[in-house]
Amino acid sequence: MNDTQAFDDSRFVIRRFSVDDLDALGSLLRAAPETARYPDEVSPEALVAQWNWPGHVPERDRWVVVERADPARLLGFGAIFKPPTMPRADLLEVTHPAARGQGIGTTLLRLALADAATLGATDATLYVNDLDVQVAMWAQRRGFAPVSAFTVLVADGARAFPPPIWPTGMTIRPWRGADDLATLVEASNRCYAGLWGHNVTTADEWSRWLPEMDTRGIFFLFAEQRGLVGMVRASLRMDAQSMRIREDKMVGIVDAPGVVAEARGKGLYRPLLLHAIAWLAEERPDQIRVESWGDDPAVIAQYRDLGFSETRRETLYRRTLTS
Repeated sequence: MNDTQAFDDSRFVIRRFSVDDLDALGSLLRAAPETARYPDEVSPEALVAQWNWPGHVPERDRWVVVERADPARLLGFGAIFKPPTMPRADLLEVTHPAARGQGIGTTLLRLALADAATLGATDATLYVNDLDVQVAMWAQRRGFAPVSAFTVLVADGARAFPPPIWPTGMTIRPWRGADDLATLVEASNRCYAGLWGHNVTTADEWSRWLPEMDTRGIFFLFAEQRGLVGMVRASLRMDAQSMRIREDKMVGIVDAPGVVAEARGKGLYRPLLLHAIAWLAEERPDQIRVESWGDDPAVIAQYRDLGFSETRRETLYRRTLTS
């Protein structure tokens, strides 16, 4: 993404994305080190799943760059994902390593920012892995500033964890069925309010997602007099890398705990995580993985104190859009 030359439109062509570009897009993403690092996220299945993300219209929200002499090969890809309930637009920009420094990334970014503003976005954001220092510099030179992070932390599944200790007056309970849908919508919105990386969700969206989820791992935390104060969600899945090498490795996934704004700093994140871990422990996972979007660094430090180690961190960069 280190553009040093102007975009040569006599050599390159920019056009809208087509569903026929799926295979070529996969090839591009596997060639770029920033996206090839996580092959499961650029598999054909994962790329198709993105088409159904809330508010995303691939033919409207994506662009590709090809060389006139070789139009079947993608050299650049840009996309925006504008959740209908949120004022921000998430951007994805990828340039083939062999075509960098030729203005492709900057040109795609200009299109993405313009269309994001047209869709009503007030902010544009993009994630940059902390390993990709040059990409971070590229983003900052174009007006993006760091505001938050996505963090993955892991621990050995055989590790002994302490039991959760709850402040006086706290009660945690599991999902009780369809009657809890309203509680889930409230919890997913209030417990993560104000944290970058989280979207406002609706009952219709959860109704589509729930059939694919193990609802036994959903827990709500309540306080006397105050009602709902927190939630955490855990699930089990086979590790994709292990499946490729024909090994059975079960991973316990914790969608990081959420706490309502007025109760943050009250010592609830740690016991919420420990409660999820205790539920997962009954299945004896080989690894426990916590996925955190936008949590305060002090919360991440609590997870490290429990024995978790960071294996992935992506800084979220933001740029305010002006009309």
